[in-house]
Amino acid sequence: MKSHLLWYLINFTISLHVPCSITPMAATDRLLGLACLLVSITVLVYYTTWVFIMPLLPPHHMLQAYFLPPMYAIYLPSALLVAGVATIASFFMYQVSKQSKKTK
Repeated sequence: MKSHLLWYLINFTISLHVPCSITPMAATDRLLGLACLLVSITVLVYYTTWVFIMPLLPPHHMLQAYFLPPMYAIYLPSALLVAGVATIASFFMYQVSKQSKKTK
């Protein structure tokens, strides 16, 4: 399985440098997608380590300095979820009010 993933990543990065029928915008989109993928994998690994592994380590362990207290493992995702839903709802409300003003 690892060899298939490595093969895919190598071909993906090679295809970014080959100018055959790939527009510059497509290459930029691929790089942006790869960056988003790497950031989300990093956040997933960090959060998983924080929630599942850090409570098993003693409080004076050196890795404890790199993580917030465990209570924030619930508070931060909840706050991000509320902020995201509020942003999406306000965007929809703005668009609906803008559309209703056009029809009047």
